[in-house]
Amino acid sequence: MTNMVTNDDLKDDDEYNDLVDDIKCECEKYGSVLSAVIPRPGQEPGDLGVGKVFIEYTDIESATEAQKKLDGRTFASNKIVASFYDEAKFKDKIY
Repeated sequence: MTNMVTNDDLKDDDEYNDLVDDIKCECEKYGSVLSAVIPRPGQEPGDLGVGKVFIEYTDIESATEAQKKLDGRTFASNKIVASFYDEAKFKDKIY
């Protein structure tokens, strides 16, 4: 998902952990979440994944439901863009 977080949201460790927990909790409404990944500045070369939120579900049905329900919703005054991401890139941590 994009348009959910800003670099400022990701700087403070406590705020970051709260954000991950809140987003994961919200996403669990649509199915069982395996992982929630929110890349932070300085973790990736070029910070390519910063500003994106990745949610991994246990099944495609849950992921599809979440994508339908979350796309276009507002989070912190931003309109969320929810889409699917390449599984191989996700597994290889290429964000």
